[in-house]
Amino acid sequence: MPDVVTETKDKYQNDIIKIWYSSYQSEDKFVTLTVKQAAAIADNIDAIYRFVDKHEKNKLWKPEK
Repeated sequence: MPDVVTETKDKYQNDIIKIWYSSYQSEDKFVTLTVKQAAAIADNIDAIYRFVDKHEKNKLWKPEK
């Protein structure tokens, strides 16, 4: 497994962050975000946590009756 989070530059020399999430057939997979994209995620992190919990962990989400 590579470094989970790395800061680097894209081909246009823009600052980006790469977040490792999986390996498939010996190839590492990353989510790559620009500064604006990372800021949008940071602003909405609670909604993202709820989304993940609802669809993966299913611990907090309770459907309404």
